Amino acid sequence: MKQIAWIVVTDLDGTLLDHASYSFAVAVPALQRLRDQGIPLILNTSKTRAELAPLRDSLGNTHPFIVENGSAVCTPAGYFASPPTDTVLLDDCECRVFGVQYSQLMSRLAVLRPRYRFTSLSQLSAAQLAELCGLPVEKARLALARDFSEPLLWQDSEDALLSFKRELRSYGLSTLQGGRFLHVLGKTDKGLSLNWLRQLYARNQGGEVKVVALGDSANDIEMLKAADLAVVIRSPAHEPPQFDTTGRLELSEREGPAGWADVMQGWLDGLEQAQE
Repeated sequence: MKQIAWIVVTDLDGTLLDHASYSFAVAVPALQRLRDQGIPLILNTSKTRAELAPLRDSLGNTHPFIVENGSAVCTPAGYFASPPTDTVLLDDCECRVFGVQYSQLMSRLAVLRPRYRFTSLSQLSAAQLAELCGLPVEKARLALARDFSEPLLWQDSEDALLSFKRELRSYGLSTLQGGRFLHVLGKTDKGLSLNWLRQLYARNQGGEVKVVALGDSANDIEMLKAADLAVVIRSPAHEPPQFDTTGRLELSEREGPAGWADVMQGWLDGLEQAQE
């Protein structure tokens, strides 16, 4: 593997992908510069492995990726000279699982469902989910192919939500608020899985690896806090998440992938100048 000093880790919806159209077209020049520099782009998302397969193809992305809000790190087989340990082979990837199996999670939600008002993704058809999120039906179908987490539309009170979260914790589960959904998953997050992957890169190249992380929502906070440079991307749907971090922090001027591209182009300019 080529010696690297940085990896770029990014959220997708509302960050690299437009909140409404899911397009990344405006970011293509910045994505090409990352490839030209040999800087790995790590997708760190609430999306499923099934959803990421066509997206990674369209991005030309061959690097490790993190799915379902940190529930698993998936590394293409053979990517590292010294492969990760404690992994399971899923399709053509060696996956380090931090979350819980979907069947276990759903059995716990079934116990809680009679006492709380919420709609889980599994209750929606692909057509209903497509209409809710503005997705093509085929992409909505991929979002329903879940391994480790379940998004919910919360329809109860704030007090009920606090009680719901307490009961989930007693089952060894946690929640993360995303842009549209409340995600129920194991005791993991985007930051925990990122730190594990960062260490894997460092072990394989025998040197420090620094991280630029980009995100727009509350479920990105732990990922952003784990970064050397945390970039909050403005959203048309909500205010920027608030958090403290020991690294550098930037807020994009523009929203979504336009803001993503602006920050990446500026960062790459600085990196190239430092290398001259």
